[in-house]
Amino acid sequence: MRLRLGAKFLLACKAGDGMGASAPLERFVALLILSGKNVLLVGAPGVGKTELALRAARFFTCCEPEVEAGREDLSYEDLVWSYAVGPDGKLERRLGSLGRAVKRSWESLAKGGGPCHYVLDEINRANIDVALGRVFTALDVEHRPRVKVFEEAGVEPPLIPTSLRVFATMNVVDRGQLFKLSFALLRRFAYVYVPPPHKSISPRLEIPHIIKRDIDFTPYAERAYKSLTINGVGPGDIPTILKLPIPSRGRY
Repeated sequence: MRLRLGAKFLLACKAGDGMGASAPLERFVALLILSGKNVLLVGAPGVGKTELALRAARFFTCCEPEVEAGREDLSYEDLVWSYAVGPDGKLERRLGSLGRAVKRSWESLAKGGGPCHYVLDEINRANIDVALGRVFTALDVEHRPRVKVFEEAGVEPPLIPTSLRVFATMNVVDRGQLFKLSFALLRRFAYVYVPPPHKSISPRLEIPHIIKRDIDFTPYAERAYKSLTINGVGPGDIPTILKLPIPSRGRY
């Protein structure tokens, strides 16, 4: 199987920067990034979710991530953009934290670098489904070419780069102080459980005893291939997407 990815990302930094060679969890997160997924790191407080999110946001790019902390009053204006009164007393457009990540990403991509990823720590401490507004749809990389979130914010192009990833952390313990996340939002992320240091998880693969050989897998393979070969949304965008050639039916 041949893999192809945004080569410029790998050339942007020295090989192995920010990634421990003996960290299987980090390698798994790196594969999710390459396959075009936003990443949701789930676990109890103090297990290293935020640290992993910050490290992962530096994989394959030298651009420092933009960071936001979830809180009860987090709003669309904090995340995307708003009008504010400038020093001269005039109204001016002001980008939120995600808006800054998008603007910095386009600037970095124009210079041949990688995107500036976005880290949202403790996502469920905010009413994030409401705060995201139009960004909600654009979190899914497949919809980014159609959702011009920053059309009035002075960002060109007014789209979120396909190559930009959102890394969120989710606390699963302090339930009384947390908001619920909708299934529609959660489907826009790949889940990664971060266990406590004293706990290890052994992956298990269950293979059915009987596999039917007469099933035509072509439609499923073609759909997977399409979802893994999304084009960039604007000039200079370098999507970090795995390209998997579909073998002939006889090779399934």
